[in-house]
Amino acid sequence: MQTFRAVIVLAYLSAGLTAHAETLSLAEANYKEAFTGSAPVSGRVLTGLAYGRAGEHFNTGALRLGLGAERGAGFVCVRVQSQDGLYWSENAYLLPERGEAAPSLEIRTSFAEQLARYRVGQIGIRALAARDCAAADGALVPALTTAPADLTRLSFQLNVSGRRPEARLLPVAGAPLSAACVSLKDSAAVAFNYACDIALPPDLPDDTYRLEVTLRGMTGARTVEHFEVMIARGGLHGS
Repeated sequence: MQTFRAVIVLAYLSAGLTAHAETLSLAEANYKEAFTGSAPVSGRVLTGLAYGRAGEHFNTGALRLGLGAERGAGFVCVRVQSQDGLYWSENAYLLPERGEAAPSLEIRTSFAEQLARYRVGQIGIRALAARDCAAADGALVPALTTAPADLTRLSFQLNVSGRRPEARLLPVAGAPLSAACVSLKDSAAVAFNYACDIALPPDLPDDTYRLEVTLRGMTGARTVEHFEVMIARGGLHGS
């Protein structure tokens, strides 16, 4: 398991872990966000990544970073985007070499009331172990958006065109874990239009895995995208 990239998980944690919680500081003075009808929409294929159990109202103030036993200095960039494309934020956070296992994030949103109107599944959270959210290197980290979360499911959102995408998680050993993907065409799908879900075996080791997404255009042309994904469930509180 990679020491830094394989341990970060964006998480809600129980109240017992939040006492005396460390808060990760923003890497830059300005908190970058917007809530507007003309907000820029990310062209990235993978818009959000989280452990399961959607349905509750989104609460940006409760977000945590769950760090495993190993921790190294660096940055983590977090992009939050609403499905309808009206809201986005993108900010990098400093990651000290040592600290508490469950640091919170310095969040300066001016739109907490608006965000609370969204359900968890209507918000995409894309966290990357890098200072720049558009960096080519770095692994994606799953969000935990409910407390407790369903750690047996890995959910992600895609922004794709053409035919229904296919996706699978590729373990180091063993058979690939296939995803079930459903279209969100009946919703205000601007930032992402497919929701996918993978069942995670309880004995799946914590590690960095490859997520393979296959896209097919209307003509049948096939494109394959790959993403590094950290699975670090040890010590997290799930259902």
